[in-house]
Amino acid sequence: MRDQSETDPQSTIFHRTIEPRESREHERVLAVIADGEDCDVTDLPPIYGRIDDVLEDLFSDPPVDEAQVEISFSYYGYRITVDQEGDMILRRLGDQSPADRAE
Repeated sequence: MRDQSETDPQSTIFHRTIEPRESREHERVLAVIADGEDCDVTDLPPIYGRIDDVLEDLFSDPPVDEAQVEISFSYYGYRITVDQEGDMILRRLGDQSPADRAE
């Protein structure tokens, strides 16, 4: 999944679509990050405490299409944006070491 720019590998942006379902959406986000980092999901720090049930709530009771709701948050060196349709964008946040990302 490494879509890295040949000129600047730190400016990587990943675009993925997840199937919007009302449970375990945070696990889908972790899977995309693990794929991009070429590691196992269990190697990543817990995400649930950082975003709680926000993603699950977005998909369990979605707003009308005209609302165009997006949720953005930072996790493990990425800025993550997920919209109500399940489109997800991950932007790498500069030059962080894995130790910095875990905090």
